[in-house]
Amino acid sequence: MRTLLRSTTLAATLSMMSTVAFAQANTQTNRGGTPGFNPNSSQGTATTPRSTTQGSESPSSQGVSSAASELVEMNAAEVAVGKTAASKAQNAEVKSFANMMVKDHTAALGKLKDVEGVTTTDVKPNAKHQATADRLSKLSGAEFDREYMSAMVTDHEEALSFLERQSKQTNSGSSSSNAGKTSLAKVSEDLIPTVRQHLQQAQKIQKDLGNNSQSSSKSSSGTNSNTGNTNNTNRSTTTPAGGNR
Repeated sequence: MRTLLRSTTLAATLSMMSTVAFAQANTQTNRGGTPGFNPNSSQGTATTPRSTTQGSESPSSQGVSSAASELVEMNAAEVAVGKTAASKAQNAEVKSFANMMVKDHTAALGKLKDVEGVTTTDVKPNAKHQATADRLSKLSGAEFDREYMSAMVTDHEEALSFLERQSKQTNSGSSSSNAGKTSLAKVSEDLIPTVRQHLQQAQKIQKDLGNNSQSSSKSSSGTNSNTGNTNNTNRSTTTPAGGNR
């Protein structure tokens, strides 16, 4: 009877020890290895894990967004200065070119609206384009025409190079959320022919303005020269007073 009682007591003791050991092990696991708890806190205060996915963009999507914003700014700047040139230009070709800038670059902004994450409203010019606009606003007449077309050649050379680079980029950030949206590479590719045409026409007009300026200068110089010769001729054929007696 005593032997049976001792065995029962020993079994109960071992069972209790196992239960305590399991509870201690489980407590240590929760405190040291379970996310959501601060292992350095004596009170086991819960902490919220920081998400690495919410509210962040991949490097590729950030690059696309930045390039798209730059392209929007380029087109918006061409529209703004084109409106100024359309009203201030003296040369008919320059005025026609300025109206084309307003029309075509407004259409380009419409295409950019279809790119994911792009906004085309309240776009401010960058420092370079703002400086160009400020400089042109102080000019008029033939000087304005020459400076405007010079700016157009430079801007479209840069724009064409930019579009060619973007057209070769892959849209690696595409997902189901981009359904119905157009990639920046596709829009850039679509805009290349128009921008190339703008550049060629700007170069032609710039050359024509230069030729006209040289012709005007030569004509003015020739007029002055002829006037001088005429005066000299008149002087040489004038009969001196008292010469014929």
